[in-house]
Amino acid sequence: MVDTFYKLQGWRLRFPVMEYIDFSNNNIKVLPMIRDYEMTSKTTKSVVIIDLRCNITSLTKGMIDSFSTDEFVKVDITKNPFLCDCGIIRAIEYLSSKTMPKAYDYLGSLECANLSNVRGRQLLSLSLTELNCNTDTVIHFPIFFMSIITITLFVITLLTIYFRNLIKVILFTRLNINFPCEFRNDINEEKDYDSFIAYSEKDVDWVIRIALPKLESESSS
Repeated sequence: MVDTFYKLQGWRLRFPVMEYIDFSNNNIKVLPMIRDYEMTSKTTKSVVIIDLRCNITSLTKGMIDSFSTDEFVKVDITKNPFLCDCGIIRAIEYLSSKTMPKAYDYLGSLECANLSNVRGRQLLSLSLTELNCNTDTVIHFPIFFMSIITITLFVITLLTIYFRNLIKVILFTRLNINFPCEFRNDINEEKDYDSFIAYSEKDVDWVIRIALPKLESESSS
């Protein structure tokens, strides 16, 4: 198995007295939001254990939040081959500062499987120096991602404004999309006809010297 998302949708409502689900020794990498659907001691007498040992390699704050708040569910993520690199720093800081339910006291004793220099060490005993990280190199991914999107949209907007006339021409000639007419205040000019010329840059001399004078002359029809 590679995920548990669909298998855990509404599971507690259908099996209120279930006590154990074994997902250990699979290929599950991401934990779903595990809920007890507000079960109470009146609706269930059991605390179900969801066994996710020997699956995941990474641990994040979001993963911890996904399972550590429900009273009638306990998720076991011990014996997982956690990769202890800069990406796990936020999870370590979160575990160090947050008071977990008693059922999750074991989170403080989780150990690293990789990298080799910290193999067998408890997560909470690690320092930024040992992981070759510092606070400047630990990336805030949501902020980084939003910054990239903002910069990209800004560049696209600038390019759209700069090439707006060319874009109008391409949309009209290629996709037959016509923008609303733009008002032009041409003083003392009354035009009976409008002309649109699409031409190659190689023909610009011919257009200016021959085509335009011919179109604009009174004798042209």
